[in-house]
Amino acid sequence: MQYICSFCKTEVRRRLCLVRRPKATRCMTNINISSGRGHSFFMQNSGEILSRIMSQSNMFALVYYPHDHSYDILSLPKEFSAMPLTGLNFPNDVLPFFHLSYDDELALRDAVRRIDGGSPEEELTIAANVGSSIMWMNFHLMNFLDADGNTKYAIGYGFNITSEKKRDNLIMNTIVHESCDFIASIDPKTGLASFSYLSAKIRAMVPKWNIDVLLPYEEEITSVIDSFFTGDMRDELLRTASLPYIISHLEKEPIFATSYDIMEKDTLAHKQLQYCWLDNTRRELLVLQNDVTSTVEEENSRTRKEEESRKVLNYIALEVYDFISILDLNDGCMELVSGSYFTNGAPTPPSMKRIAADKLARSISEMYLEGQEAERFIRELNLREIEKQLGEKPKLVFVYDVTKNGAPIARKIIRVKWLNEEKRQALVTKADITESYMKDQQLKIYQIFQEGISRMFDSAFILNLDKNEYVTVQISDTMAKYIPPRGKKTDLIEIFVSAIKGQSNNQMSEELAEKVRELELKLSTDWMREHVRGNDIVEIDYHRPRDGKEKWFRESLFAVGTNEAGITNRVIVFTTETTVAMTERNRLKQALIDAANAAEQASKAKTAFLANMSHDIRTPMNAIVGFTGIATAHIGDKAKVEDCLSKILLASNHLQRLINNVLEMSRIESGKESLDERKCCLLELVQSIVAVVEPQIAKKHQIFSVECGDLRDEHVYADELKLNQVLINLIGNAVKYTPAGGKVTFRIEEHPTSREQHAGYRFIISDTGIGMSEDFLAHIGRPFEREANTTISGIEGTGLGLTITKSIIEMMGGTLTIKSALGKGSTFIASIELKKCEDDHESHSDEPLAVAEPETQDHQADHTECLKTRHLLVVEDNELNQEIAVEVLKSAGFEVELASDGSEAVELLKNTEPGQIDVVLMDVQMPIMDGYEATRQIRKSTRPDLAAIPIIAMTANAFEEDRQMAFSAGMNDHVAKPLDVNLLLATIKKFLR
Repeated sequence: MQYICSFCKTEVRRRLCLVRRPKATRCMTNINISSGRGHSFFMQNSGEILSRIMSQSNMFALVYYPHDHSYDILSLPKEFSAMPLTGLNFPNDVLPFFHLSYDDELALRDAVRRIDGGSPEEELTIAANVGSSIMWMNFHLMNFLDADGNTKYAIGYGFNITSEKKRDNLIMNTIVHESCDFIASIDPKTGLASFSYLSAKIRAMVPKWNIDVLLPYEEEITSVIDSFFTGDMRDELLRTASLPYIISHLEKEPIFATSYDIMEKDTLAHKQLQYCWLDNTRRELLVLQNDVTSTVEEENSRTRKEEESRKVLNYIALEVYDFISILDLNDGCMELVSGSYFTNGAPTPPSMKRIAADKLARSISEMYLEGQEAERFIRELNLREIEKQLGEKPKLVFVYDVTKNGAPIARKIIRVKWLNEEKRQALVTKADITESYMKDQQLKIYQIFQEGISRMFDSAFILNLDKNEYVTVQISDTMAKYIPPRGKKTDLIEIFVSAIKGQSNNQMSEELAEKVRELELKLSTDWMREHVRGNDIVEIDYHRPRDGKEKWFRESLFAVGTNEAGITNRVIVFTTETTVAMTERNRLKQALIDAANAAEQASKAKTAFLANMSHDIRTPMNAIVGFTGIATAHIGDKAKVEDCLSKILLASNHLQRLINNVLEMSRIESGKESLDERKCCLLELVQSIVAVVEPQIAKKHQIFSVECGDLRDEHVYADELKLNQVLINLIGNAVKYTPAGGKVTFRIEEHPTSREQHAGYRFIISDTGIGMSEDFLAHIGRPFEREANTTISGIEGTGLGLTITKSIIEMMGGTLTIKSALGKGSTFIASIELKKCEDDHESHSDEPLAVAEPETQDHQADHTECLKTRHLLVVEDNELNQEIAVEVLKSAGFEVELASDGSEAVELLKNTEPGQIDVVLMDVQMPIMDGYEATRQIRKSTRPDLAAIPIIAMTANAFEEDRQMAFSAGMNDHVAKPLDVNLLLATIKKFLR
C-alpha cells in the first residue's frame, strides 16, 4: 500500500511518518510550524521548555492529531519500550503503560478533550509508575494551528519533577561537631527535656538552656520560637515542633525532620531539626539540631552550575532554503537567485533583487531581530567580516534566532562559501532549521535518559491479581537468570521468598523469619486488594544474601488498575537494592545512640567527680573550721591552741594539694599544659627524689632500695619538673599504701629504641603493700577513683594523683603499666623515650647515690640573722595579704614599705634614694597597673640601681607558664601563694649581698 505525505506530496517510507490508515498520513520530518498561535507560544517558551526538559532524568514526548485521535511518539523512555510508537486512539493506547491512578487518568482525558476543543495549551501533573518509585511528571499539551486557525496537531511532553530528597537520608554524616547546635532528650510522658550537648552559639542565643537541666520542652520551644519568629513561620514552627505532631510522624517513619531559616549575624542560616526514638522502648525521644547552611548552599551552587552547563547544541538539517543569493565582492551587492528575503515567504520586491549586502543585513536585523542578536547579525555579516572569514576558512556559518517581543519564534542558518576559484563571488543561502533543531534536541535527551533510567531500579513486575499472572517490565542481569519474563504470580513470590531465605532454611533468625512472613503476607492477593489502593505506595524492606554478602532490598507496591467495582486488580512491584541507604541509615542511628550514651556517661562522670570533689574539699575545710573554733574556745590554753594550729596547718596543706591537683588536671585536659624539655641528669634527679621520700620511709621503718645498674646514658633532654612529679607521685603512693616494715623498690632500666639519638627508659616502682583488685584495675586512673580497702583503712588520698601522673606520662609520649594483686602489692612501670645528650659519653651508674640532708633549724636561724635591717617593698592590693606579708617579714627582721598597685610602686621607687630598697616583692594581678607592666616600667628606669633591683614575683599564678611570664617581664624569681615562709626567706636571701 502506498502512503502519500499530505505536506510534501511524496511517497512516505519512514516509520515515524506512517499511520495505519491512508487517510491519516502525515510527514513528521517536514511539519510546517512557521505560524499560528500555538507555534508562536511554543517558540516563545522554547528556551525555558528545553532547559527544563534537559534538567530532568526522564522524558516522554509525542505528536497528537486531534482530528483523528492518532499519535506518533517522539521520545520514549526505556521502561515504556512496550508502548507502540504510533497509535490510532490517544490517550487510550498509552494509558495502560503509565499505570495512572483513577484521578490522574481522568485528568489526562479531560486535558485531551479540551485540546480537541481548541484549547491552546493544557498542563497537568500525573504520577506514573517508573522504576522502583513513583515518577511525578509535569505534562504539557500544546495546540498548533494551521493558517485558517484550525487545529493541525498538538505536541505533548512530560518531564520529571520528583523530589530528589529521600526520607531515609534526613540526618547528616556527623553528629557532634561544628555543624551541630544541640542534642537533647525528651521524656514523652512528662514532657521534660535535658540537653547533652549545647554549642557556644546556642548558649549565647538562649542563656537559660544548660547541660543536664530539666526543662519543659513545649514551654521552652514555644518561648524560643516566639522570641525569634513571627507570622506564618512562627505558626508553622509551633505546629511542627509540638510533641504530639512529632510523635504522630514517628509512628509512620523512623526519623522525622523539619527545617527552617534564621538570620545569624546578617547571614541567612539553614537549620534542620531531627527527631527519632532513642531505642525500641520509645521511652525517650532524641532531638538534635544541625546547621545545614553549607550543604544547602553547595546544593544550590551545584544546581546553578548544572543549569549553566546545559547548552542547546546546534544541529543543522537543511531541508528547504529560504533564499539563495550570490554575493559579489567587487561591488558589495547581493543578487537574489531564488526564494525570498522575508521570513513569511512574501515575494521580494524588484528593488531588492539586487541590493547592497550591508543594507540587506541591516534590513533583516530591523525586521526580525532584537537586542544583542540584531547587533551581532550586523557585526558578523558585514562585507569586510565576511571577506575576512572566508579568507581563513572554506565557508562561513551563521546561526541566529528570529525573535518577537524578546522570545525566539524560529531558528535560521546562513551559509556563505566561495562560488568560484577567483574568490570574488560567494554563494549565500538561508534555511529554517527550527524543526530539525527540535528533533535533534529530543533525540539527544532520549539517548541520555535511556542510559540513566536503567540505573533507577533493579526490576519491575506487573501483577495481574485476577489471573494470578506477572509480566516483567524491567529486570537486572542477576535476577534474569532465575526469573522468567512472565509466569504465575505465586511462582514469582516463591522466588522472592527463596532468595531471602538463601541457605538459611529452618535456621533463620527470628528477624529474618518475620521479614519472610511480612513479604508473603503483603504479596498475597487478598492483602494487596485491601491495602494497595489509589496513590499510596506500600514498601517492604528486607535483607538477603547476594554475591556472598548481605544486601538490603525494598519492594514497592503500587496499584495501577482496578476492576469495575473499584477493587485493585493490577499492581506493579518495584525491586530496588537499598544496601547503601540502609547501611548509612543504620550508621546514623547508631551514631545517635552512641552520642546519647557518651553524653550520659559524661554526665555520670561529671556528677561523680563533683560529688567526690565536694567530699574531699569539705573534709579538710571541716578540720580547719572545727579546730579554729576549738582554738577560739580555748584561747588561754597555749598547748591546746598550738595543737589546733598544727592540725589546721596540716588540713590547709592537704586542701592546697587537692586544689593544685584539680587545677593541674584541668590544665592537662584543656591542652594548656606543655613540656619544657631541657638537659638534665637522671642520676641527680634520682638523688633529689630520694631526699624527698626518705623521711616518709624512715618514719614507717620501710626497706627502700634504688637500682640504676643498667643506666648507660644518664644525661637526656626532658621536662625535669614533670618527670620529678611523676616519680615522686608513684614512689609516694607506694610508701603510702605499704604497711610499716614493708619494702619499696625503685629501679631504672635503659633499653635501645628505633628512634635515632633516643633511648628507652623504664622507671619501675614496686611495693609489698595492700595491692588492688582486678575490678579496680579496669578503671584505675579516673579522677577521685580509690580502691575500697584504701578508704576503709583511712589512708589519706584524693584519687587525683594517679590521674595526673598518667596524663603527664602520656603527654611525654610514654605509657603507664600497672600490675597488682590484692594483699600482695603493686608494680608501676612508666615507659618513656628520651633524647640523649650528644656530649654524654660517660656513665656514672656505679656512683653511690648521695641523699641530701634536710636543712636544720640552725641554718634557718642563720637565714633570719643575715636578713636583718634590710628594706623591702611589698606590692600587694589585697589588705589581708598585705597584713600577712608585713607580719612575716617584720618577724624576720625586715623594714617593709607597702604599695597597693603597680603604678604606686613605680612612683614610690622613683622617689627613693639609691640603695634604699633592697628587694621588691611584686604581686601580678592588681588594678590600674599589674605586676608585669610595673616590672617593665622599673626596668626602663634611667637609674642603674632601679633597672637592676631584684624583683620577686609573689603571686597566686603558680603554674610553669606563669613563672615564664614573670621572667619574660624582667622579674628575677617566682614564689607562689599561699606563702611557704622558709622558701620565701631563702629566695630573698639569694638576692642580698
